Parts: sequence; C-alpha cells; structure tokens
Amino acid sequence: MCILLLTTSHPDYPLILLNNRDEFLHRPTQPAAFWEPPYSHIFSGRDLARPEHGTWLGITRSGRLAVLTNFCEDSSAAAISQKSRGAVVTSFLTSHEDLSGSTDSWLHRLLADGKMNGVGGLSLLCGILRPSSPSSGPKANLEKLAVICNRTAAGDEGVESGAHWVAGSKGETHGLSNSLFDDPWPKVVIGKNLLAETIEKSAGKPEDELLEDLFAILSHDTMPITTGKRNEAQLEALRHSIFIPAFETSPETPETNGHVEPITEEVSPARPARPGEHRWSHPERLYGTHKQTIILLNKSGKLKYVERTLYDNDAKWVDKKDRDIVCELDIEGWNNVPTAVA
Repeated sequence: MCILLLTTSHPDYPLILLNNRDEFLHRPTQPAAFWEPPYSHIFSGRDLARPEHGTWLGITRSGRLAVLTNFCEDSSAAAISQKSRGAVVTSFLTSHEDLSGSTDSWLHRLLADGKMNGVGGLSLLCGILRPSSPSSGPKANLEKLAVICNRTAAGDEGVESGAHWVAGSKGETHGLSNSLFDDPWPKVVIGKNLLAETIEKSAGKPEDELLEDLFAILSHDTMPITTGKRNEAQLEALRHSIFIPAFETSPETPETNGHVEPITEEVSPARPARPGEHRWSHPERLYGTHKQTIILLNKSGKLKYVERTLYDNDAKWVDKKDRDIVCELDIEGWNNVPTAVA
C-alpha cells in the first residue's frame, strides 16, 4: 500500500518527491546504490525476491526518474503477476534513448513491444528531469512527468491514452497510492494537505530541517486500530494512513481472502505502541512501511536522494545511525535542449 507525493511549490526546489515503500518486511531487498555495469548510471534500491531484480523507485545520472505503486487488486492471487512490475521501471531507467528521446515515445513503445502483457496492476510516474526552457534560467518549469496505470477502463490501452501529465508548472502538488490517479485514497488526500502545509512553512529552513519535516509526513500514522477477527474493516484501514505500522497478514484462504490483522512487537520510531495491538510471532508474514525515500531537486540540477530503511531483511528494526543512505548528483545535460514529451 505504497504512497507517492510530489510538489513543485517550493521556492528553492523545482521538484520534491516523497515515497513510502510498504512491503513484506522479510522480502529480500538491496539498499539504494549505483548498479553494476552496464547500468552504473542508475541509482536505486532493488527487489531481490524476483529474478528480474527490478525496482520501485530509481533515478539515472541523466535525470530519468520512475516510481511505481501497485494497483490494489481484489485478492492476493490477482495481485501476483507473471512478470515483475519492477521490470517496467527498469525498462524506463535502462532505455538507451539519448536526451532528445521523449517519455511519450517510450510509453507508446511500451505497448507496442508487449512489455505490459502479464504485468499486474500498477501505476507509474516517469519522466526526464529537465528544465522545459533552458533559456529561462533557474526559474524555468520542469518538463512534464507522466502518470500511467494499466487498470484504467481501457485496460492496458490506458497507458497510452489515459496518461496524466504533471509537475510541468509551479505550484502543483500531487499524490498517488494504490488506486487510480483521479480517484485517490484518503491517505493521498491527507498527504497532499500535509505536504502543502509543510512547504508553506518551509521558507528559510535549512535543508536538513526540511528533510526531517518531509520524513515526518511519511511517518504520519493514522492507521485505525482493529481488533478481533479479520474482516474488511482491516483492509480498509490501510487506505487511511500514510505510514503503515507493522502488522501480520493472514494466509489467504476462501474465508480470509487475504485480509490482515494488525500486530506489533517492535513498534516503529514514528510512534509508541498503542493499547490493543497484538504481538507478532510470524515474521515471514509481517507487512508495513519498509523504506522511505525523499528526492530534492534544486534549480541548478543538483539532486539529493535520501533512502531511509526502517527494517532489515530479517524484519528487525534498523538503528537510527544506520538507516539513511544519501546520494547527491548533478543531472547530466541539465542545461541542454529539453526533452519533448507530448
């Protein structure tokens, strides 16, 4: 039940992006790093549970950006796909187009090549970070980013005909979770409001304070406490909280249909334990917010990528001093002729 928030409203950062990766805590994951050759221009974490070793969020030295959220399916069985969703992100990040190649042309090719066949429900934000008009200097708007979903009414054709183009002008704030872009869950509405309030109060704050304010948004926990037997209310609760405290999922059976029951033993540093929560004893079924990522892009094309890991691959809480990975890079070609998109 991941969430993505972005804004172009900050006076010093043309783009700020926030992401929570909610996942099974035992799922093997590689921390954010530059990939091995021939893809050493890509920086991201990687999912090691599937042979494709794809990613949910990544950036390249030339400014190619892609972020994935799963689309909420009716059951766990429906959510499992023949192909890794992360491979779609990898496809965009590893594209060999030069800087004159467009996001729009990649989307058309995505369909033509059949790369969406057999892929489960997903939403994807992708594009190339670049000023829309280099001659406008540091005040230039960014090239638009695309938001696509293969669970539109048109099916996979929604990738091509149903794309939303965002972040191309100042003052935008958007959010995306596990539903359609234009039908947001309550957690997205909460996140957009918190992000807008944070940016409004951020004038003059040093970058480290801004980052912690943004991480506070990603740690905003309004998960309702549910007790007793597993039921629809527990699944519904996931739609209402930006941060997902650890809970134990139930084995899917005809009776449970993949519903979940919240639990905690080692609670997150985002909040103390709350009365009524259960202790956990099955770490292989623990699910919750696993990683938090913030990307800051300044007017000169310098990008800061901060990945915060909350749990290790054994579902143990990561010590505060060890949880952050920070990467800073200057986007190559920032002042070159911009990429045409649509």
